[in-house]
Amino acid sequence: MNTAQSLQDKIDETNEEIGDLVSEINDIMLDIETFDKSEYVDTSQLDELLNADGPVTVAGIEFNPSYILEELDPTAYSEQFNNWVDGISLEDIEEYNDLVERLEELEDSLADLESDLVDYYDELETLEDED
Repeated sequence: MNTAQSLQDKIDETNEEIGDLVSEINDIMLDIETFDKSEYVDTSQLDELLNADGPVTVAGIEFNPSYILEELDPTAYSEQFNNWVDGISLEDIEEYNDLVERLEELEDSLADLESDLVDYYDELETLEDED
């Protein structure tokens, strides 16, 4: 196999790798755009916040405020949860940060492959000019 063919094979392989990376980047970008914080936090964290002032005593029996709210008015409890989740920064959620980190890694890999591709095309052009 001649050098020009070898370079063309590298170009083809690199283009295929770039296509795969672009597809994966697009998938991760979609995951980031549609990231739902409420899927990555649980109500126990809200319960801790609601229970911070201690239990409520009714007829000598202690109840946690979170339990009272959830049992007596599930809609209000759900609204509290949603409002609490809205106040959480995406950067405070590990799974979101993992997606962003992976996206950065893939973008770096894509830049490297694109640079390699330019080099291959330059080499191929030089070889064709010599012929």
